[in-house]
Amino acid sequence: MKTPTLYGPIGKAVREVSPYSETDPVGIYAAALSMWSAAIAGTVHVSSRGKARRVLLWSALVAGTGRGKGNALRAAEHVMSEPLGRFLDTFTTGGFTSGAAIISRLSEQAEATSESEGGTDTRCLSISEEWSEDLFQARKDKKFGTTIRKAWDGGTLRNSTVKEPKAVEQPRVVLHCHITPAEFSKYALGGSEAQGGSLNRIMPITLRAVPMLDDEHELPAIDTEALSEAYTWARSKPRTISLAEDAKPLWKIVRRYGRVLGESLPETQAVMIERTAEQTLRVAAVLAASECSEVITSDVLEVAFSFVRYSVQCATSLVADHETSNTKQPGRRTALDVPSRILAFVSSNPGCSSTALLRTAKVTKAYVQELVSTGALVMVKGPASGGRRAETYWLAGQAPEAQADHGGSSRHSTVRSRTTGSTQTQSTGPTSPEHSHQARTVSAVMESGARPRLRLVTNEAKTTQEPSQPKETRQALKVESLADLLSQW
Repeated sequence: MKTPTLYGPIGKAVREVSPYSETDPVGIYAAALSMWSAAIAGTVHVSSRGKARRVLLWSALVAGTGRGKGNALRAAEHVMSEPLGRFLDTFTTGGFTSGAAIISRLSEQAEATSESEGGTDTRCLSISEEWSEDLFQARKDKKFGTTIRKAWDGGTLRNSTVKEPKAVEQPRVVLHCHITPAEFSKYALGGSEAQGGSLNRIMPITLRAVPMLDDEHELPAIDTEALSEAYTWARSKPRTISLAEDAKPLWKIVRRYGRVLGESLPETQAVMIERTAEQTLRVAAVLAASECSEVITSDVLEVAFSFVRYSVQCATSLVADHETSNTKQPGRRTALDVPSRILAFVSSNPGCSSTALLRTAKVTKAYVQELVSTGALVMVKGPASGGRRAETYWLAGQAPEAQADHGGSSRHSTVRSRTTGSTQTQSTGPTSPEHSHQARTVSAVMESGARPRLRLVTNEAKTTQEPSQPKETRQALKVESLADLLSQW
């Protein structure tokens, strides 16, 4: 993956401090951008297509234990602490484990600042260095995903589950999280929030390995005067940042890039990058504000796009690794669909009872009856003995001879002749049209000389059967500038 450009006063400060910290400079840059966006979110908006919204950048550093996540955060705090004044000390909190916790924190903060000189302040920087623990706890809250999605979108947050309902208007929450790849796969991608759209609001950054330093160095003093001036400028009055005319052609390419990738990638990966264009616009606005500008030039948009594309590559790589580990991990069972689960159980337990099949395979009667109607599965009833006749299940071609029903009716069963190998359908007494159709279906399959072939359909097999790329997607790839981007992503 191509390293993104570290741009502007923030990028300059990161380049100065990174040689003294054992971590990936991109991780420092991501953490610093999240801090900066949280600090200016109270007064700075970004606008496109006539809609203004907050510049909230959520990020997650993904790396193994001891691979530099904490070092990146400390270096980012070193860079941003002086320019942002008391913001980090006043508005930073830990991770959230429920939607109610987010609303409660912002509600208390809004109440505490309601009579301050600057008015109600709902800025909040949530730093979770053990994000896996938060995600594990958040699974108990069905509204957690909805709450964080609304928070990123800037919508009003409401909590109606307590005795005193609370509402927070214009929330300005920024999340910065740390997690290992294994925990990201288990708690983030393994939950429902990935497909629900919560995770595509957070830009994941996988940290690369860096050389070890010979000795521990203290982080050097760096010149952050430009950032201090930019923060004063951003907080002095409400500002709306928009695209310059020279940036609009590139903005169109950025939007098409996200759409083409969304149509080309598997759904599990596409859902992670649905907000590529919006993330690019927000990063560009944050970088423009760091230079005291209300205009996003083509150059600023380009470097913002390089950072978001890097995050896109990290996200798709993490999803691909998650799917590979689920389908090919040694000793791990591969998930089967319901019909395949039924056939696999009956194949291993021929003549199993209805109760054993339904309980052990954990399926419903409707699925079993559907397979019986297709002829892939045969149900045989035992002899009448005054009570309910026992039902057993067999694969087609393995069922024993049918037992006559002394109640005046009979069933069909398929048996294979020991001498000729041909299939015969036995019947005694009147039959219903439905039974006749089932028998003919099974007989036709058997007489064709080919026993029904059982195929266990796995999630891995489904993945390999992805539909071909849409025609309009293939045509879009022909655009030269867009094709260049896609070939590099």
